[in-house]
Amino acid sequence: MESKSAADGRYRTLLEVSGAIASQPNLKAVLQSLRRLLSSVVAFDSVSLSLLSDNGNSVRLIAFDRGSEAYQIEIGTEVPHVGRAVGRALDEQKPIYIPDLQVELSKIPQLASQARLGTPHSAYIFPISISGKKLGALTFGIAQGEKFSPDDVELMTSVSSHVGVALESAIATDAAETYQRQLARERDRLRLLLEINNQVVTQLDVDELFRSASASIRKYFANDFTGFWLIDKRSNQLECAILDFPGGKGFLADIPARAVTDREAEKMRTRTAEIWSHRDIEKLRPEVLERLKAESIAAMAVAPLGTSNGPLGLMSMGSKRPNNFGQEDLDILSQISAQISLALDNALAYGRLSASKNRLEDERLYLESEIRAEYNFEDIVGKSPALRKVLDQIEIVAPTGSTVLLHGETGTGKELVARAVHSLSPRRDRTFVRLNCAAIPSGLVESELFGHEKGAFTGALMQKRGRLELADRGSLFLDEIGDISPSRSVANDPQQSIP
Repeated sequence: MESKSAADGRYRTLLEVSGAIASQPNLKAVLQSLRRLLSSVVAFDSVSLSLLSDNGNSVRLIAFDRGSEAYQIEIGTEVPHVGRAVGRALDEQKPIYIPDLQVELSKIPQLASQARLGTPHSAYIFPISISGKKLGALTFGIAQGEKFSPDDVELMTSVSSHVGVALESAIATDAAETYQRQLARERDRLRLLLEINNQVVTQLDVDELFRSASASIRKYFANDFTGFWLIDKRSNQLECAILDFPGGKGFLADIPARAVTDREAEKMRTRTAEIWSHRDIEKLRPEVLERLKAESIAAMAVAPLGTSNGPLGLMSMGSKRPNNFGQEDLDILSQISAQISLALDNALAYGRLSASKNRLEDERLYLESEIRAEYNFEDIVGKSPALRKVLDQIEIVAPTGSTVLLHGETGTGKELVARAVHSLSPRRDRTFVRLNCAAIPSGLVESELFGHEKGAFTGALMQKRGRLELADRGSLFLDEIGDISPSRSVANDPQQSIP
């Protein structure tokens, strides 16, 4: 029977173990304290802590402290427990004695090679559970053939209960930290998407869009370069539009354009993002592979750019760190490429509209110059006193910007005189608008002059700008205004040119 002093020593040791467990920052430090405090009471060579997996089918070594003669097992090793001694301990919830630890380890494929190297040992496995919830097991390695006394087993069982409290706390802390990291990652992801979205709605210039998007992407992924490659619709060539590589040596700056293959076009249509490892990079064209190796690029992420109108190109990111991109990044890559694709499609459409606008403006200037060439002051030929008087009046009134009344029978050249007034006026660089009032029904005069909104009356299928708006800062010539009824006439003025 154990003496009172020995019992007091065990209780004192258990109290010290409890205090040490509560004060240690992690489970590795807990096991080191256990070996230091318990070695004076119970003889053992090693102590290890295994955690039961979430699905309950395996255990993973999370902490290990040993002497020089004990087996060496790598932290993080995960093995199935069904049919093993640790499985029996967890199922029966009582300590299990292993006479020959080497035999037990040799049954586990992951540990068989290590079992042959170690010195023969025996072991005790103590299950760890809190409120009926199985958490894992605490294993003590001892010299082969040795056994714990019943009092030692009782002490180790109590120690296992205290370790269980620390293990539960560590699991909760780890879960909280994991959740906090997930929240931070989600926050950063949403921030990146917001930045990209703001750039999408504010940038119509393609190059500016790519540069601002590259800066946001680099902050999130910590990648070394970001490149945007666009398809030239005329030549079907994939060309580099922007390469953002702050620390680059310039090897990627001159990658030649190449034709888009059918396989690449199909990938762009499916809009599937990919992570390329070093092995995938090795499959690239030699001229590209050599440049990537020169820049020490070890991993890449590629996302196609495209809309319902067809493929537009691709976005690529590269890193010198092999594991910089993970499968969890594919979702956000797809979202980024979708946003940039929409902005790119809008920017290209805006570019086409701007080009069309510029072309129309050039055509307008050309046509007006042709009109001025055809209807200018010099085209009015004559030397009669009456005609000379009219020409003098044109020279006097044209610079003033005043409203001009033109009297004359049909075919006497009123429009020619009106154009001459416009050509000599400060408004000559703006539009000359002509309106034949005799050809317009009286009910549509207001609509023709002032325009109308869509749906303003039956038949108003779209918005229309009035002649007055078209002639803004130019000249409006109202021909045959006398044919309008008095109730519809404009300020009761007959044929006139309105500046």
